[in-house]
Amino acid sequence: MSVRGWIIWLAAFAGIFFAGRYIHQHPEQFATASQVTAPQTAATPSNPIVDAMRAFEIKQFSITKTGRGKNTMAVGTFTFENRGGRPVTDVRLRCDHAGESGTIIATSSPTISEVFEAHSVRTVRNLNMGVVRSPIEKSDCEVVGISLVSPSAAR
Repeated sequence: MSVRGWIIWLAAFAGIFFAGRYIHQHPEQFATASQVTAPQTAATPSNPIVDAMRAFEIKQFSITKTGRGKNTMAVGTFTFENRGGRPVTDVRLRCDHAGESGTIIATSSPTISEVFEAHSVRTVRNLNMGVVRSPIEKSDCEVVGISLVSPSAAR
């Protein structure tokens, strides 16, 4: 087969491959009349915990060390924003602490059992992050869980 034949063959193969990929990613554009159904009238029910997690975030944080030697503790100051319509509590964090090389040398998982009111910004100071045995150069923290305050307890 000549070079021109190989180029035509490769171009045809690439065209079929990319067309198949596009059809796979956008099936709604290629539905037949028998596959089209009436739009759903009922909205998909939302999960209150998932909605609350999306609306709750760490706005800023800092972690400092206190003490010396084996008694060195990491202490955090966190500012949280609850953009959701419900108060939350039991905020579970996960913080990875990295050394100078960027290697994670410690992980903290504190839980804050205070109430964060709906549509509020609040700062929590002096949060115990645990014992630190190596120098921390950088920390990365995220909210990994929350609990909703029950409507009867919120009153």
